[in-house]
Amino acid sequence: MLIYLADNQEWYNLVRKEVDSVANQHCSDTSLSLADRLMQVPIEAWESAFPTIDLVLKESMRLQLQGSAFRKNTSGRPIPLNKAGTEVIPADAYAAFAVADIHHNPEIYTDSESFDPARYLPDRAEDKKKQYGWIGWGVGRHPCLGMRFAKLENNVITAFWVACFEGAELVDVDGNKTVPPEVNKNFHSAHKPERKVLVKYRVRESGSKI
Repeated sequence: MLIYLADNQEWYNLVRKEVDSVANQHCSDTSLSLADRLMQVPIEAWESAFPTIDLVLKESMRLQLQGSAFRKNTSGRPIPLNKAGTEVIPADAYAAFAVADIHHNPEIYTDSESFDPARYLPDRAEDKKKQYGWIGWGVGRHPCLGMRFAKLENNVITAFWVACFEGAELVDVDGNKTVPPEVNKNFHSAHKPERKVLVKYRVRESGSKI
């Protein structure tokens, strides 16, 4: 998320504006640093008051979530995939689904390789074009049990980042400005970027007393 935000000043500013607004709503004492005012935000607000961060997370997951989902047919009988029953998942066989096939599908997502959190706003709702058009937290009977905590954790980390730092930009190991690493769709599990990317930043004056 921070890599994509450092590469997109428009969305970085939108997130920063949201964080400032939430801090002001829950603590009006401007003598305190922004980070200290965020400490006054209640848990309920951390879960519900950051829709912009939620959009950025969703788009970051779409771009980076690779690999294949597997399910084993343990029913003891073939499971039909269509009404005619001409295609089935045999008993004890595995069904596999490549996540990138849906998350990078240009028929669903406009300019599918670009970072664009606005694609999930109600006037576009690109992820709703097809059933299971976005499967970042899993779908069906067993979506991610840790989803709520993961979102909360992400909101806290991102909010305190923009509260404490500014001027973020992507650089390579030599300090030259660069772009986010390419997404390798051939990987089948989580992995670090093949090309190292660093985030250069400076302390935000109103953000922290460090």
